[in-house]
Amino acid sequence: MVLRVVDKMEKERNFGWLNDLSNSPLLTELDTNKVNRLIGFLGKPEWRYPNVNALIPQQRKVDPKQKLKIIKDWWNTEGKTKLPVFLNKTFPAGIGSAVSSDVNDHNNRRNWMALFLLGISHTMGRCQPEQHRSFLERCLNEKWLDTFADADYDPKKWMKIIEDYFERPDSDMQHQHLEWLKNFPSIYVVSRYLSEYITLFVSIGRVTDHFNMADITNSRKSHLFQRGGIDVPPIEKNLGYGVCFILRELVRLKVLDNPFIYEHCFVPQYNLRQFFVDLGCELDCYTPHCDNSKVIYHFLQEHLDDGDSTFDHCFDIPFQMILRDSELFSKYYSDFIT
Repeated sequence: MVLRVVDKMEKERNFGWLNDLSNSPLLTELDTNKVNRLIGFLGKPEWRYPNVNALIPQQRKVDPKQKLKIIKDWWNTEGKTKLPVFLNKTFPAGIGSAVSSDVNDHNNRRNWMALFLLGISHTMGRCQPEQHRSFLERCLNEKWLDTFADADYDPKKWMKIIEDYFERPDSDMQHQHLEWLKNFPSIYVVSRYLSEYITLFVSIGRVTDHFNMADITNSRKSHLFQRGGIDVPPIEKNLGYGVCFILRELVRLKVLDNPFIYEHCFVPQYNLRQFFVDLGCELDCYTPHCDNSKVIYHFLQEHLDDGDSTFDHCFDIPFQMILRDSELFSKYYSDFIT
């Protein structure tokens, strides 16, 4: 019903009072962020009339160089102690601490599969990192991860995962990770071609020029592989911007060390996009696309004088910590959005 109404409004260009939204006194009750979110919800970017800014309280002017330097100095000082806190909320113990190019070692395949599982989870919308970690921990405890990582595909083991999940007598436990199991098709395709995907991602370390993310997520059409070589199903929709998470971790873990990868290593979740928009970065805050990583990276290059836009190869992690910790948020972010 809603879609039919919107379609009719679009065709007839009849938005009623919304056509005069910019002159509505209701906007005086909203700050800039809320107005922008309203516009994003309505899906009408052309409603960003010039006089909107005259109606709403303006954000405090921010010097992005000064703000980023403060954050960079904080991370240089405290990053080594803060990073383990972040990682503990992302990975269960014993997972994600090391990966290599060895496609035959089962433990290595498990670690790679864990990276892909967390990458896939970025397509799920607003979930907390601890929720994704909880699902990954369940995969470990119930040996699902071993099945996903097994080089010898056994369909009976895969079906047993589904059967055991729905046959549990504890209904609360049964449905605890139902949303994650909806990713089963994506998990399956990565598992079936895990050796090839490992080889594909490791090969990025040898690129000698800038590349598009589609060159990685759709190898069959990639100019990097000249439409040949590694032949695996496309996973661009399976991963979304979760591919940035995988690349970030591979660089952080020193599996990859190639400057051409750095611009793809910022995981552009909504809160991060909003953070950089508030700093003055010109990106589309309402489009969850991996290309936003490149925009963020080059914005940092422009405004950081020390030349290190990677934050010691942690990329977006310092900003994610600020956005998730109330004390850090108050100190490094809320002062220029109020």
